[in-house]
Amino acid sequence: MPRRLLPLLALCLLLAAAAARAESPDAPPLRIGLKVGSPPFTYLDKSDGETTVRGLSVDLGRLLGKAMGRRIELVKSQDLAMRRDQLEHGDIDLIILDSPSFMARPGFIFIPTGISLHRRLFVHSSCRDAVCLRDLSEKRVVMVAGDDLWQLRDQSPPRQVTVVASPLEALRLLESGQSDVYIAPSEEVAQAFIHKYGFNNIRKVGVVLEQIPMNITLRQDQQELAAEVSIAMERIIASGAVEKIKDKWFGVDFTPPTWKRYSQELLFAASLILATLLGIALWNRQLKVRVREVTRGLQSSERNFRAVIDSSPDMILVLDAGGDIRSCNPSAARTLNGQAGRPGGTFLDALPAAEQERGLAFLAQVFDRGQATADFHLLDTRGGVRDIAVAAARVTDHETGEPLACCFARDMTERNRMEQELVQADRLATIGKMAASVAHEINNPLGIIRANVELLLNRGLYPDGAREFLEAIQRNTLRAGNITCDLLARARPKAPEMAELDLHELVAATLSMLAPQLKEIAVAHQEPRGRALVWGDASLLQQVFVNVLLNARAALGGRPQPRLEVLYCRPADGSLRILVQDNGKGIARDNLNAVFEPFFTSGNPEGFGLGLFISRRIIEHHGGVIYAESEPDRGARMIIELPMTPEQDPGQGCEP
Repeated sequence: MPRRLLPLLALCLLLAAAAARAESPDAPPLRIGLKVGSPPFTYLDKSDGETTVRGLSVDLGRLLGKAMGRRIELVKSQDLAMRRDQLEHGDIDLIILDSPSFMARPGFIFIPTGISLHRRLFVHSSCRDAVCLRDLSEKRVVMVAGDDLWQLRDQSPPRQVTVVASPLEALRLLESGQSDVYIAPSEEVAQAFIHKYGFNNIRKVGVVLEQIPMNITLRQDQQELAAEVSIAMERIIASGAVEKIKDKWFGVDFTPPTWKRYSQELLFAASLILATLLGIALWNRQLKVRVREVTRGLQSSERNFRAVIDSSPDMILVLDAGGDIRSCNPSAARTLNGQAGRPGGTFLDALPAAEQERGLAFLAQVFDRGQATADFHLLDTRGGVRDIAVAAARVTDHETGEPLACCFARDMTERNRMEQELVQADRLATIGKMAASVAHEINNPLGIIRANVELLLNRGLYPDGAREFLEAIQRNTLRAGNITCDLLARARPKAPEMAELDLHELVAATLSMLAPQLKEIAVAHQEPRGRALVWGDASLLQQVFVNVLLNARAALGGRPQPRLEVLYCRPADGSLRILVQDNGKGIARDNLNAVFEPFFTSGNPEGFGLGLFISRRIIEHHGGVIYAESEPDRGARMIIELPMTPEQDPGQGCEP
């Protein structure tokens, strides 16, 4: 009998002997967590028309179950993290072949198995100067998620590290040349995948970086089971079964033969030689035909590109550093004012005098940075003014080598007008929502007026006794008038009036105005550190806070102990951050961006879905941003960031 079959025969005899032990019918199955897809430890075998789980981990798990007199149940996991979560939550009893070096969570028991992984470096065939960890600082390194190598070695990782979910994904990045080095936690798994998928551009370099002992992992509260597993593993190791399993699965040479590793290169070389010979034979005949085809193709491409440019509704211009027009499409010629719309004219002449200096700065930015965007007012051929958005990129004249700016300008006049109309529509919608509450507030002073008038009429207190009642009539009439005037003032459209304003005072006034709607909600308004000064339009910004606060009120409907907080902080980037957070029903993760889209509503029959969309446009026109953070049933947070006035201290950090 060949000597290489002796270990396999011994292992089979040992498995047969273990199988003879009686399993307790009352004992629950031993649930073992396995990550399928890591040969030779675990993999799916689809031979004979059936799919079974095979590998070193499976054999060791079966030996362990027989040694403990319990049947086993293999629980498959998608990745290492999922398997550890299953153990932590009690979905499995233990993990076969795990390592504490890959697991930074406390509260687990590790029982040795006598099996170790060997960490090695695998490099792309083009990488010739990386043989150890010190050589990786400038390399593109790929690692498997969960490998805490850099923390264990107490050193900084390379500049570019890609973390993937599996060794196979890492090897595919290495084979394709997208990474230079793969730090394999298991040389055995990497060799198995290289052999299975025929990777030819991967080399194993250096020495074994680390020998990682593999253990059986249990939870800390499984002391009794841990004692049984420890005793069973001692018997298995003492019997020599672990060595037999290692000989069975590690005794295979996974390195493909030389001819197979270079078969693709040999085939490519042969095909290249044959193609070269055929090309030389046909070259004289095909050269003239090819030249004619290329010429026709270039002419056709030029006509097609010219047609696309000429038919574009957007303006396309090529400018030099001084703003002179080198070429333009018909749309630009029709739109620009007079001579500025023709080659040889100047784009700056089509801008108002107040914006020509800014136009020169825009072109300087294009030539300096390679690209830029800006908004301008444009004098068109009819003497009107249009709003345009310009995006430009630096290009080079292939004949002279001169740098030029290729500009794409889009007419935004109609869009801006519609946005202004939407702002006004949202303002009117907001007034409609507040109308019921305002009417309720007006009814109270009117009721007092009626009551006092009735007293005057019924008791006849006209001279001296009427003083107190007349003062009550005057006081409540003024209150009703102020509420009505404020409501009507919000309905009148007006141009933005930019000025320096204190956002804390503006929010305080807004909360006071919305007090009837928020009367059942605990409202906390934080005092900011320093003055919260920004440059903006008070009416528009108040509209933003009205929308945000009313949305928060809707989210708090029916919630126990509803709470609303308004906080301020100053990041180091020179902005002011306002946080409006509640403990309401929250926003679904998929809707965090959608809530700022027009006509998006969460089902509130009173809403039009325009409030947050308009709010975002207002904040963006003020040079800021607005976004949402939330988890379902855990409240929501609306965050508004606006630039502070220049003379303010920007602050250091942002801890609301």
